[in-house]
Amino acid sequence: MINKNFMINKVYGQVSAQKKIRREFLFPKEFPGVLLFHFLEWEFYLKIRELMVRSYFRPAVERTSHSYSVAEVPATLQKFLNQKEFLDLISTIIGTAVQKIEAGLNSFSWKDYTILSDTALNEPGIDIILDFTADWPEAAGGAIVYKDELGNFISLPIAPNLLAIVERKAGVQKYWQYVNHYAGKEKRYVLAGVVTIASNTSAK
Repeated sequence: MINKNFMINKVYGQVSAQKKIRREFLFPKEFPGVLLFHFLEWEFYLKIRELMVRSYFRPAVERTSHSYSVAEVPATLQKFLNQKEFLDLISTIIGTAVQKIEAGLNSFSWKDYTILSDTALNEPGIDIILDFTADWPEAAGGAIVYKDELGNFISLPIAPNLLAIVERKAGVQKYWQYVNHYAGKEKRYVLAGVVTIASNTSAK
């Protein structure tokens, strides 16, 4: 059981829930992963989202490959990511001990995108995606898409307070759909990170 003061939905602190989530993650499929809705306690989620919206986002633009904005992770959220309880939870789900999670903040709005490129291939790994997007128009695009070498793909749902854990196997690449005019003035706010596996250890 996770510490009662830990800022995640108490449902995910239950041992039975963690075992069920782990089975779902480890179940053989093209894109191993799980989606945990309502992941953070709501008050903590709102606090972090407010910090995120007020963060300084700087443009990261290379027209041939990407256009979006990036920012540093707020200290409160960075502390959360490195808490033992959170690392232990992720370790339990993926079945391997996690040493740390390195992450950044991304903001996407109208005309933003990323493009798959042979010159910037993703290495295999495990992604941590925590979505802080609110009131996003369904027709606006902007979903995170995983695609393999055979053309199979999945797109992650866009939902506030959603934690996605996705394993990228060899040949699997990730990109963001183009955000079209239906987005209006709305922005997507997402924490995107990768797991660093602890050396010579495994989760119990």
